Amino acid sequence: MPNWQRILYLAVWFTIMWWVGRFWFRTCTKNKPATI
Repeated sequence: MPNWQRILYLAVWFTIMWWVGRFWFRTCTKNKPATI
């Protein structure tokens, strides 16, 4: 696998994880009072 493909794969994975984390944080803060 070329280097740029590995970098692209990591970038896509990081973006997906970031969106999932944001959605999870928003859902948690909506269901119960924010503790942070």
